[in-house]
Amino acid sequence: MFDLAIIGLGAWGKRLIGSVHGKSDNVRFTRAVTRTVANAKDFAQDHGLELGDDYAAALDDASIDGVVVCSPGNIHVEHALAAIEAGKHVLVIKPLALNRRNSEAIYEAADKKGVFVGLGYERCFLPAADELRRRVRAGDLGRIVHAEGIYCVGR
Repeated sequence: MFDLAIIGLGAWGKRLIGSVHGKSDNVRFTRAVTRTVANAKDFAQDHGLELGDDYAAALDDASIDGVVVCSPGNIHVEHALAAIEAGKHVLVIKPLALNRRNSEAIYEAADKKGVFVGLGYERCFLPAADELRRRVRAGDLGRIVHAEGIYCVGR
C-alpha cells in the first residue's frame, strides 16, 4: 500500500480523498495538512486521517510515501519542492507552477532526488464524465470500438 499525505484539504482535496478512500488496494491517504484544522476535523476523523497544520511534520513522517499538493496555486512550488527535498513522490494538482522556470525547477529537483513528480488535472470527476461512465457501464452506447474526447476551457 502506498501511503499519501495531502496538503490542502478544501473541497477539491476532500474530493480527491473520497475518490480513493476505501476503494483502492494501491493507495490511501493517511495524513492531511491544512491551515484551519477545525474546518476539517470531522472529515479527517470520518476518513481516518491524521490531521494537522504542520507540513514539515508530515514530510518528516517516514510512513508517508508521497504527497498530493492541493494547496492554493501560488504556493504549489514551495510545497512541491519541500516534499521532493524530503524524498517524497509528489502529485501537484494544477497548476504545477505559475511560470516555466519554477516548473522546470520542480522537475529538476525530482530528477536529482530520484522521486516521481506528476501533474494532476482531475477532470475525470466532472458530472459529464460521471454520466458517460454510467452510460458505458449500462450498455446504453452499444459496443464501443473507438472513442475520442476533448475538454476545452473557455472564458
